[in-house]
Amino acid sequence: FSIMPKEDFSVESVLRIAAQLVSRKGVKVLVVDPFNRFEHQIPDWETETQYISRIFDEFSNFAVKHKVLLILVAHPTKLRREPGSKRWPVPTLYDINGSAAFFNKTDYGMVVDRNDELGQVLVRVAKVRFDHLGGPGDAFFAFSTYNGRYTPTGWDVAVYSSIEHIYGYDYVTSCYKDNPQDSWKQIVDYMHEMYPEATDKQIRKLLK
Repeated sequence: FSIMPKEDFSVESVLRIAAQLVSRKGVKVLVVDPFNRFEHQIPDWETETQYISRIFDEFSNFAVKHKVLLILVAHPTKLRREPGSKRWPVPTLYDINGSAAFFNKTDYGMVVDRNDELGQVLVRVAKVRFDHLGGPGDAFFAFSTYNGRYTPTGWDVAVYSSIEHIYGYDYVTSCYKDNPQDSWKQIVDYMHEMYPEATDKQIRKLLK
């Protein structure tokens, strides 16, 4: 089901319709995508930070009351490339426009970042509120132009999946002409972007 009000696209209106779908159709998952699609009506007596914090409380209360999983999709502000880097930095939950509530008030916070140079998508679990339900971590996926699906990548996947299956034959063979030293540098640079707190020595030791 899609909720697309023609006039009132406020948070209250969407949640009201969602409540009806939960009651009548047994909906168990509500995906709000994207957050900036709402017609936000911030009262004069509230700051943007206070408003977003209150909206998060409304989302949380709705999910608990109706026993549904609520997934909120939001986009970051315009990021800045670091000096000497061609890629945009991996965004954090704090980079979402408006408020730190996107980190502070979420139960699970995830970041999805696409690296066009490597043909790889990073899915980072940046926050898990309750330790017994999991913890932060990274997973990598490759998008297949053949079937339109994302396939997990990484050392564990490499055991049972060929690189051609993950990235596609054309992409793999196009890299045969690459200089090994250039490939090594790309890997090291990418690891620096993923883990900026690590030193060059630590990264090179890990890769060897």
